[in-house]
Amino acid sequence: MTDASKESPRKVRIAVIASLSELNKVVTQTFIDSLVSILNPHADRIFLVAAIPPSTTGEKIIPIQVKRWGDRENKFILLKLLHHILTDFKLSVRLLSLSRDFDIAIYHVKVYLLATLVTRLLRKRIAVFSFNSAGKSARVFFNNRSLIWDGAFPSSAFDILEKAVFTLANRIWIESKSVIDFSELSKYKDKISICGDGYINTERLNIHVRTQERDNTIGYIGRFEETKGILNLVKAVPLISAQRPDVQYCFGGGGSLWHRAVDKLKESVLPEKIKLLEWVSQNDLPHYLNQIKLFILPSETEGLPRAIMEAMACGAVVLATPVGGVPDLIQDGVTGFILSDNSPECIAKNVVRALEHQALDEIAQNARRLIQREYNYEAVIERCRAAIDNLLR
Repeated sequence: MTDASKESPRKVRIAVIASLSELNKVVTQTFIDSLVSILNPHADRIFLVAAIPPSTTGEKIIPIQVKRWGDRENKFILLKLLHHILTDFKLSVRLLSLSRDFDIAIYHVKVYLLATLVTRLLRKRIAVFSFNSAGKSARVFFNNRSLIWDGAFPSSAFDILEKAVFTLANRIWIESKSVIDFSELSKYKDKISICGDGYINTERLNIHVRTQERDNTIGYIGRFEETKGILNLVKAVPLISAQRPDVQYCFGGGGSLWHRAVDKLKESVLPEKIKLLEWVSQNDLPHYLNQIKLFILPSETEGLPRAIMEAMACGAVVLATPVGGVPDLIQDGVTGFILSDNSPECIAKNVVRALEHQALDEIAQNARRLIQREYNYEAVIERCRAAIDNLLR
């Protein structure tokens, strides 16, 4: 998939600090494999510091296992904070032991302040991925759970950690320009490079059924988590069915809210009207996305969501809130539809609007061409090469 022209003239030894959690193993490994494949053409050697190894290792790709303390969920914020500090310390010690082996560090996670400081003191060049605002994500997460503390404290703590890490980093890598304003990164504009952590295989993810010829099936396949606004989508289902009884539903992906969402859906939708898939393999994903006419993502915070990029590649018309990098993907009525907010009423209103649109095939084709042009392997590799070159300056 690559040739010499796509590789950086200077190859470097890279330490990648990825997820230190063993939760959601399959999803995490998919992201890790994608990231490694993008960095691989530019690297002499990759040390992957993570809880889960990539599916491919060898002389060039070396897994270094570091696991997060207290990986299981608990209700005590102070205990979570202690676990985070211990994890940060453990990560720092591991990076010190690797100090002679790498030239640059790429943080796929951005809240390990001590480890970032240690890396800087070792005089290594540092790039930090910023997919969305850590504070906003923490606020959504904690405010939607029965934890023994208000969500304001942890979100403020994550904001402080994030800003400190950004100050120490040489470069901040974001997936698209819209993330700058959404995540309030304007003051770091001199450090910012555009570099994603994944690409879309548009040969595997393709249109097999014309959008207009599909049944009126709406759905979502992805992580069922607070930040995705998934419970609001579930609440919108009876509102949609009341206006469009011909609509069917398809949901899959699993996550911490999966069982709660399924229980609610079973209360409001007849069994013959809904398909519940839980986990969907990468091999089966194109099949199910080709059954969905409208793909809904009512997120509260995002980076550049892979779920809607995969849907766009397969001809499912996307409805999404304009958060994170979504405005770089969705132009209302051109490549999809924008939800002004993620309330159930707004979701239902826009589903009806989209189903009545006369040019869904054209919108689907526009969206697929965008993904083919901007998010194929070669385009992402080139942005990565430029980002690494900027990091080394």
